[in-house]
Amino acid sequence: VEPSSNDPKHEILTPQPQEELQ
Repeated sequence: VEPSSNDPKHEILTPQPQEELQ
C-alpha cells in the first residue's frame, strides 16, 4: 500500500471531523 499521494487528503479529511465531534 502506498498511501502517499492518494491517501493524504483522505487521512486529513478523516481526522478533521473526528476532532470536531470531540
